Amino acid sequence: MGTDCRQQTGGMYFNVEGYRSVASQWIMPEGDEAAWLYRRVGEFAVRAARWYQFEVTGFFEPLMFLRYGASDHFDWHLDCGPDGTCTRKLSISIQLTPEDDYEGGDLEFFPQGGSLACRKLGTAIVFPSFYAHRITPVTRGTRSTLVVWLHGPTFR
Repeated sequence: MGTDCRQQTGGMYFNVEGYRSVASQWIMPEGDEAAWLYRRVGEFAVRAARWYQFEVTGFFEPLMFLRYGASDHFDWHLDCGPDGTCTRKLSISIQLTPEDDYEGGDLEFFPQGGSLACRKLGTAIVFPSFYAHRITPVTRGTRSTLVVWLHGPTFR
C-alpha cells in the first residue's frame, strides 16, 4: 500500500491510497496555551473515564489537531487494534468547526447502522477506542477537530 506523506503548514498531510486523507498536527504539552488545553481536556477525560468505568492512566500521545478539507476522509478503522496489546481505552473527538461551515465529514460508528455523531461546535464525542468508526468525505468547507486518546492497562 503506497503512502503519500508530505509536510504541510505546521503538520503532515496523509493520503494512504484512498483509506485516509487528512492534515494532522500534534499539539505538544509545552507553553501556557497548551498547558491550559491539556488541563481542560484532562478534566473532561477524567469524567468520561469514570462514566465508562475504564481504568485509565492518562495521555501517552500528544493531542492531535485534524483538518479535513474537500474530499478528505478517514475510512472505517479502530483506534485500538484487536490483538489485545493496545493501551488506548477511550477516544475523544472535539468539534472545532461550526456545523454549518462544512458538509459531509460525518463521524459515523459501526455497526450501529452508521449512526452519526453530533456536529455542534464544542461537542466532545467520547467512545471506546475499539469501536469501528470513520469520517465520511468532506464535500464542502473544512472540518477541524481535536482528537485525544486515553490510555490504560490492556483490556482483560
